[in-house]
Amino acid sequence: MIGDLIKIKPDELPARRAPGKPFLRRKWVQRTALAMVLGILLGIVGVQIWLQPYRRAADAFDLSQLDKLEESSIVYDRAGRELGRLADENRELVTFSQIPAHFIEALVATEDSRYWEHNGVDWKGVARATVWNTIQGSKRQGASTITQQLARQTFQMYKEKTFSRKIREAFVAERIERTLGDKKKILELYLNRIFFGSSFYGIGAAARGYFNKEVKDLTLEEAALLVGLIKNPNLYNPISGNKDYSLRERNEVFDRMVLTKKMSAEQAAALKAKPLEINPSDSLPANGYLQQEVQSEVDRILEQQGYEGISGKGFRIHTTVDAVLQRAAENSISQRLSEIEKLPEYPAAPGRETPAEYARKWAGIRAAKNPAAKKPEVAYLQGAALVIDNKTGVVLSMVGGREFKDSQFNRVTQAKRAAGTAITPFVYATAFEGSSSPGTRVTDKQMDNKRIMLGGEYGTLGEWGCETLEQAHENEISYRQALAQGKNNCAARVGLEVGTDKVKDFAKRAGLGDVSTDPAMLLGRQDVSIRDMALAYSAFPNEGVRPTALSLVTKIENAQGEVLYQRRPDSYERARVTDPITAWMVHSCLEDTLAVGTGAPARDFGLKDYPAAGKSGTHLNYNDLWFAGYDSAVTCVVWAGLDRGGAPVYPNAFGNRVALPIWVDIMNASQTSFPAAELSPPKGIEEVELCQISGKLATDSCLELRPDPVDPSRNKLFKCSYLEYFRPGFRMTQVCDVHSGHSDAMPPPPVLLAPALAGPAGVGMAVDVEESIPVPLKAPTVVGSDPYNAITGEVASAGSPGSPPPRAGVVKELPMQPFTPSVSNPAAEQNPFLPRQPKATVD
Repeated sequence: MIGDLIKIKPDELPARRAPGKPFLRRKWVQRTALAMVLGILLGIVGVQIWLQPYRRAADAFDLSQLDKLEESSIVYDRAGRELGRLADENRELVTFSQIPAHFIEALVATEDSRYWEHNGVDWKGVARATVWNTIQGSKRQGASTITQQLARQTFQMYKEKTFSRKIREAFVAERIERTLGDKKKILELYLNRIFFGSSFYGIGAAARGYFNKEVKDLTLEEAALLVGLIKNPNLYNPISGNKDYSLRERNEVFDRMVLTKKMSAEQAAALKAKPLEINPSDSLPANGYLQQEVQSEVDRILEQQGYEGISGKGFRIHTTVDAVLQRAAENSISQRLSEIEKLPEYPAAPGRETPAEYARKWAGIRAAKNPAAKKPEVAYLQGAALVIDNKTGVVLSMVGGREFKDSQFNRVTQAKRAAGTAITPFVYATAFEGSSSPGTRVTDKQMDNKRIMLGGEYGTLGEWGCETLEQAHENEISYRQALAQGKNNCAARVGLEVGTDKVKDFAKRAGLGDVSTDPAMLLGRQDVSIRDMALAYSAFPNEGVRPTALSLVTKIENAQGEVLYQRRPDSYERARVTDPITAWMVHSCLEDTLAVGTGAPARDFGLKDYPAAGKSGTHLNYNDLWFAGYDSAVTCVVWAGLDRGGAPVYPNAFGNRVALPIWVDIMNASQTSFPAAELSPPKGIEEVELCQISGKLATDSCLELRPDPVDPSRNKLFKCSYLEYFRPGFRMTQVCDVHSGHSDAMPPPPVLLAPALAGPAGVGMAVDVEESIPVPLKAPTVVGSDPYNAITGEVASAGSPGSPPPRAGVVKELPMQPFTPSVSNPAAEQNPFLPRQPKATVD
């Protein structure tokens, strides 16, 4: 075969194909490339044209504003009166040279790891975040540089969370970098401007506020804590927020420093093992608990609106607070608790200093200039109060403690303390939702503590709920009387009868949280906040409905007067707790509580004459003292106690002696702007006249002699019946058997003169009962043994020697008994809830 090929002549070989043109010189390739280049150029031109408005917008910003720090935001009350200023004089400007290098390293590692490399925008970070967020399907990573954050903070570029805003922000950031040309200056401006929580604006104020030191003295772990706050200063705040969150964020900063090779993993592990420590300064602005709460709410609102906090940008914040009422509440807590501290029974134990003594102690510690010294714990008597509008839940007054500069812990919103006997209205309300009414009878005897186990497992249940050292059991009383008098054993019996599960359900509906079903809960071994207690009590004057949350802010304006936020009047949410009849039954009992029950001392403390209701509360060992009450317009809750849980205020300290005077002062002050009106019972509720003594249907005979309040030396007849509330369709057939009938077991009191005073049918009483004065008999008024022949000879001879016994159905004459008044205490002769026959039995 090879030989055959060799024999082929050259001219017989096939012609060779002429070589073709190079690939890139082919026309179709050149045309495609040209089209692509033109497309790219057109795209670039198009993008540039599209971006031109954003560049012009970025050029319009006045960069001189970077050096102009914030104007204070002003807080106004409901009438336009200034309440205070936020971030006023709470900024300490620092230079870059004063900031420790390790702070800058921690900041850059956490917030902008390529800060020293980019020109204002980290395009690598943008690409990374775009890819990651696309994969995740939501925005989980951001790419804002420190320069972009500075632009956003300075020019309030928050309202839109859109792609357009990010573009404008990027151009402004690049312009800042070009104009300033100094990365260190940009960091200085940024750190002097941003918010670090607790009203601290700028790194200087934050270092002073959290650690009571200058910026240059910050340690690495302190620097990491402050850097960790930048992401969410309110949530991660170690003073008023969650310290666990603060610790977590601090440690995350250490991890970022390891990733950026600013420290080793071993160094990070050692730093993360250190506890979180702060040393708050007492030089905080005196803006108080209320202003702090206003700022927190404003921050939440603006975040929802697309802003990033007020940061002192000259906002005008309008609130629901009443400045006059706020001042009255603050003054009352200060004055009344100072009076308690002067009582001889107030213990002079270690740590029981007054605010003035605490201030002197802290001044001495600071004078020693010991860098390791920390501010001592506040141990003096504390008090807090909250006033809300019954319908909407808006805050009219809030006092979170006595001295804001000593403790920024808001006891209204952040503290949870044992409710004590202030919780018992919810126990009775649970019963009223069933077949019970305020007139239902309950046993009032000493109770074995094994059934409740509050304060111990054995012995007799204490009666501290009565809030008096003069206590007596009455064998059987009404629910109304038991609630008004604060009878612990009665509340426990009622709660055990209806079931703790049902009480728990009612308490949850009232907003008191997920309470325990432990029987001790019936007497207040349940921690609740003042905020929740106020919202829960507001259901009683509100036909069983309560607001779902507190609210303070009604309108926010920027420095130019533009409205950034305004709350609609119809936007306040409410929740149904119970039916109107149950709410009214509890309300009517709480009216009696304030008038003649545990709240009766209110008159001694100056309560003015207007319709109101409420309940005092004392917890076991006298460590949590409450008064919760309301009128038709507002609900007010006052708490007093020590921050150290379990420590009694003083022996036999009751809520109606410590918290009630403050409540009276605040409620009296509220009448100027929020006058009380009479509440009306709900439609359909029925009223039945009952005897106070027997608890059964009253008759005309339900009268008793009691000392005359004008002249205690003489007795007067008083009607001892009252109108009680029942659900529609209620029927009662039992008639009072104490005054209208008798038996051998219970002889009728001979002093009840109603049958003798009754006039002819249709005419009524022959005399005014309350003005009648009983006349003691000096001799028999009937001459002879039987002048009217009313007794047969058989009965007349009864009792004579040898005479037969009386016939069945004929009552023997009884000798006249000496009168024993039902009320033995002249000072409270008209109190329908006084004990009648104290018992000493235990069940």
